[in-house]
Formats: sequence, structure tokens, C-alpha cells
Amino acid sequence: MTSYEEIFQSLASPRPRLALKGAIEQALMRRMRRGHRLQIFTMGLCSLLSFGALVPAMRLLLNEASISGFTSYVRLVVSDGSSALEVWRELLLSIAQTLPVMGFIAVLLSLSTFLLSLRFLFGTSRPFFIRYA
Repeated sequence: MTSYEEIFQSLASPRPRLALKGAIEQALMRRMRRGHRLQIFTMGLCSLLSFGALVPAMRLLLNEASISGFTSYVRLVVSDGSSALEVWRELLLSIAQTLPVMGFIAVLLSLSTFLLSLRFLFGTSRPFFIRYA
């Protein structure tokens, strides 16, 4: 009876086909290209949508600022700074009370989404265009 060592030593070492390595590398490259294209598409779409949302958010901010009276307080501070300094505590509380919070949140959210999607778009597209051009 032969031992397992003798059996395994008598076997020839497996040699893969030469074309197999190239086929595997090509399949990996195709998959990476597809992933990069998907990232570019989604980040481009996200940046377009967030840029489109920036206009209504700005309109909301300006509308809320004019309705709440925030702009009139800011105009008072800009035009007559000496009288504003005399009653600065009351003026500061009035400005804080009339601050258009929802408008600021909407503008900051859409602007940050736009800038982050642009960052990811150019961060993922640069290696894609350099490596696989």
C-alpha cells in the first residue's frame, strides 16, 4: 500500500492555460470599468439634482427672509450702525427670532450635497480616465 505522500509526489503540478490569466484580467477590468461608470453616472446625476434644488432653496430663503422681517433688521444694522449699537441686545434677539432657519437649512443642504457629489464625481472619474483611457 502506498502512502499519500507518494501519491501526491507522483502527480504532475497543475499548469493553468496561458489564456486563462488574460481572460481573468480582462473580466476584472470590465467589472472595474462598469463600477466606475456607475459611480460617475450616479454622482453626476446627484450633482445635477442638487444643483437644481439650489435654486428653489435660495428662493425659499429669500422669501422667508422678507416675510419674517429679517431683511429689515439687517438693513437697519447696515444703514444705521450707531443706533443699532445702542440697542444691540434687543436687535440681536429680534434678528435671532426672525432668522429664516428652514431657508438656511435648505440652502446649506443642497449646496453641501452639490459640492460633495462634485468631489466624489471628480475623485472617481480621474482615476477612471487615467487608467482605462
